[in-house]
Amino acid sequence: MNKVLRGEVPSLILIFVFSLLFLSIGLDKVGEHWDEVTVASVGESYLGFIKNEDFSQSSWELNHEHPPVAKYIYGTARFLTKNIPILQDKSGYYPEGRDFLFARFFSVVMSSLTVLVLFMIGFQISKSRLVAGLVALLLFINPVFQSYARIVSLEVPLLLFGSLFVLYSLKYASKKSLKNYFAVVISFALLVGTRYNGLLLLPFFYILQLHYLSNNSNWTNLSNLKSLIMPVLSGVLLIIIWPYLWSSPVSGVLASADRGLEVHTREYFLGKLGNAPWFYYISYLLVKTPLTLLALFIFGIVGGFKKTKQVVVFALLLFLLPFAASFLPLKQDGLRYVNLYLIGFSVICAFGVIGVIGVIRSMGIKIVILASTFLLLIISLTNHFPNYLDYYNYFIPVVDIYSKRLFEIGGWGEGVLEAVKKLPKPQDGQTSKVYFAISPVHIIPNLPDGFIETGDFSQADFVLINTNYRWYDGLVSNSDLERFTVIKRITVGNFIELVSVYQKLPI
Repeated sequence: MNKVLRGEVPSLILIFVFSLLFLSIGLDKVGEHWDEVTVASVGESYLGFIKNEDFSQSSWELNHEHPPVAKYIYGTARFLTKNIPILQDKSGYYPEGRDFLFARFFSVVMSSLTVLVLFMIGFQISKSRLVAGLVALLLFINPVFQSYARIVSLEVPLLLFGSLFVLYSLKYASKKSLKNYFAVVISFALLVGTRYNGLLLLPFFYILQLHYLSNNSNWTNLSNLKSLIMPVLSGVLLIIIWPYLWSSPVSGVLASADRGLEVHTREYFLGKLGNAPWFYYISYLLVKTPLTLLALFIFGIVGGFKKTKQVVVFALLLFLLPFAASFLPLKQDGLRYVNLYLIGFSVICAFGVIGVIGVIRSMGIKIVILASTFLLLIISLTNHFPNYLDYYNYFIPVVDIYSKRLFEIGGWGEGVLEAVKKLPKPQDGQTSKVYFAISPVHIIPNLPDGFIETGDFSQADFVLINTNYRWYDGLVSNSDLERFTVIKRITVGNFIELVSVYQKLPI
């Protein structure tokens, strides 16, 4: 930490503590999500392999489509949960081995660190506490960031390590110390070791170095060599920590990447079921980003080119590079595979705020505009809590998104636990049967006392059906539900339906 940034330690502590406390709210408000079991349980298996000194490629082929770093992290959380009773969930809703609440706290810690690193990036490029604070705040209140901040997912460590890579790339560009260099090497290894799309940030490092070279006469051949071999050293580090690559690094990486880029699901996009087109991610950006942030982003680009052109160009590069994934075969799950764009996006939005402040002379009007802007964003977050995966702005009417199947809704099982909790308590001594028309099936929670699951629709007293099931399975029709009445709907933002709870009508 440089001398200037040391003076910001109180601010850094405050940002981290605030983020940690806020993100810790509601960890138990949502049930299991799609990938949580894969990431956490596979990580636990990896740690078991290491403990048993099993480094065979056949064992490590388990979930080999993604590198292991995130799985090591969440696997540690699973190990601690199983061995420390106080960390275990006591609600009874989670099936045995599917309690991920403490693992989610790991996500909260990493997400809070990411907000902290974004503050440091903002300070590194501007030397302004205001800009740094805005960068961190605008990341924090972005629903796309909030979507993954509380759940077990590759996106959380990916964004953290991506932010660290950007920070130390900036530091190394300005000061060619071994400390900064090895920080770049390690952060890049962790980034790519989480998911391969981290490779898309590599051009940022080299463009920074070329910019430094064109503006400094102290560049040496050693500096050239170190920059060239940086990704090689990161690759060596990845091989060391991933036993799957030990027997054959090159073929192992190729097999892993080939599996990771395989298109294994189709989803609805703009009303059609099929493989996503190249403009898939850009479309999701336009409908999942609050309109206020989109306006600040545009203002930040236009205004930034007039006053801080160099910084905005680098931030725009950071924003655009992740969208190179638009030209890869695998495109799915909204903005999940391009979430690294949030780094550059937050920086540009911060300069958008500075630009808005700059054109207004009246301090009172500045305060009103800023307060109104952030109040609208906070209200939006509050209305969609805790299911930010299904946040959509009003760029397209949300009714059309649902009725015309324009964009994904409830694809990770959102709302199912909330629906189970809404089942009316049966009378003493009675047992009610529940039929789950839910997709994905593996996220279905345990039922409370007085309820049992049935696979026979004709015997059901209650039916739970989610939007994802309606769209992709549809084995329960409207005619099947004629003998039932809706008693509860789980919605997002009071508009988008996730799950409906039906009760059988009395005969």
